[in-house]
Amino acid sequence: MVVIAEKIEAEIALQSEQPDDIDLYGGLTLERFAETARTLRRAYAMVRRIDFLLSSDDTEETFRERWEEVPLDMGAAKAERDTIVSATGQWRLVLLAAREQSDRAVSVIDSFNARAQYLNEEINNGRIVGAEDA
Repeated sequence: MVVIAEKIEAEIALQSEQPDDIDLYGGLTLERFAETARTLRRAYAMVRRIDFLLSSDDTEETFRERWEEVPLDMGAAKAERDTIVSATGQWRLVLLAAREQSDRAVSVIDSFNARAQYLNEEINNGRIVGAEDA
């Protein structure tokens, strides 16, 4: 179920990359895509709760408690990523903002890795002494 939800969300993201005049699906259709992805994620969470009960990983009391924790709207936690505001293309701004955040995180990780590699080379070449004992 989650894999299907991810494929649907990927299709929504793909649509966000298309110019306005090349939209394959209208805004209402994409809203239904997002709704379906959220429903699949919720169904998956519910099935897992039942599985935990049937396999005795959860007691019946724990099952009831955790069942109440399953959000009615699985998309609420991912509102930035999959909210579709209207057919006018405003939903693209949400997806682009999420993509921008992701790109910045990758940039920070790349910088960190480059610095770690540099320091490693300095240690290996003997230019930084005593670090190998740390």
